[in-house]
Amino acid sequence: MKWLDDRIDAWHYAECSTDVPPLHEHLGMAPELYARWLEKPPKYVLGLDEVGYGALAGPLVVGGVLAPAAWEHPAMKDSKAFSGPGKERARADAVFQLAGVPGLRCFTHRVSSEDVDKVGVYKAKEQAFADLVAHVLYYFEKTHGNILIVLDGDDPIPGVLHVLLPKADSFVPQVMAASIVAKVQRDTEMRLEDERFPAYGFANHKGYGSPEHQRAIIQHGLCPIHRKSYKMKFLPDSATTSAG
Repeated sequence: MKWLDDRIDAWHYAECSTDVPPLHEHLGMAPELYARWLEKPPKYVLGLDEVGYGALAGPLVVGGVLAPAAWEHPAMKDSKAFSGPGKERARADAVFQLAGVPGLRCFTHRVSSEDVDKVGVYKAKEQAFADLVAHVLYYFEKTHGNILIVLDGDDPIPGVLHVLLPKADSFVPQVMAASIVAKVQRDTEMRLEDERFPAYGFANHKGYGSPEHQRAIIQHGLCPIHRKSYKMKFLPDSATTSAG
């Protein structure tokens, strides 16, 4: 795995410094996982990422991509790195290319805005990651052997041994792919929601708190897919009623 080798090389280069953490911490691994990785390097990596965490409307979507450990693809990059007028088409094309990769499988887990409101977005994300991991391991651990789970971000999944690396969506191919898979699914859903609720411009901002979206909420109130538990400081008391 080139990304892992690169991190090890970076650690060796900096190990003469006094503030360098132990190698297992640098690699985002708990000591138990580090020992397992040394004893039996995994043949597969499950990359995980989420989209929609900070959105004011729509679902939270967790993406997962299970692929051979050494897999790389030139079309893969962080979903946020796609830019310009054709970015949504480019992401969709990248997902289409994943379909032809031998041994690669894509997964998503969706949490509705209603469920986000029930438990809070942090807990919803945590549970969504845990559920997706449980699903993948149940169906593939026996056939794929030791699967290395790599999560983008700073928040661990309780009860799951995994690599936790900030910005993993910028250098771990499986995590890059997971971020794109999740983004494409969520964007597709928000374009459909734009047809149901055309006053809000969901096709443009995908439910995030853009000025356009804030103005629409102030004018029309909240619609059924808005996250009612979120504190919208821009929203005057007179506009808190839900739209039909």
